[in-house]
Amino acid sequence: MTVEATVKAIDYKTRMVTLESDGDILEVKAGPAVKRLDEIEAGDTVFLTYYEALTMSIVPAANAGQTAASITKGAGRAPKTASPGGVAVELVDAIVKITAIDKQAETLSVKGPEGNVVTIRVRHPEKLDKLKVGDEVYIAYTEAVAIAIEPKAKG
Repeated sequence: MTVEATVKAIDYKTRMVTLESDGDILEVKAGPAVKRLDEIEAGDTVFLTYYEALTMSIVPAANAGQTAASITKGAGRAPKTASPGGVAVELVDAIVKITAIDKQAETLSVKGPEGNVVTIRVRHPEKLDKLKVGDEVYIAYTEAVAIAIEPKAKG
């Protein structure tokens, strides 16, 4: 997906970029693969290309046979001659606790072993009927994100 957006704010320390496009506010984290974030400033008009692919498996924790979380990450970045951008892949296996289920939005919120809460859109919302808040489940997911931020030509 590519959108034209105006950079509203950048927190260079946390790498969070706040963008506005057609009245909608979007916050994205520029991962470690985006090496030249300092070239983008508030007020710039940019084209943001954002691809996300997510695969996930959820099973009751008792059936998982796993006790510890594992995270595997990989990343690549755009060459210095290209616009700031990159790709990141994250593989996560963990036992998590369900903190919220939103059937209308087709999302599931879970609290991870480090206390972080993540909301995930589910592909098969009918499976939410089998879950309840407080359940502990084993979750394995692979997430791939590619981001390119290109300045709009001035003039």
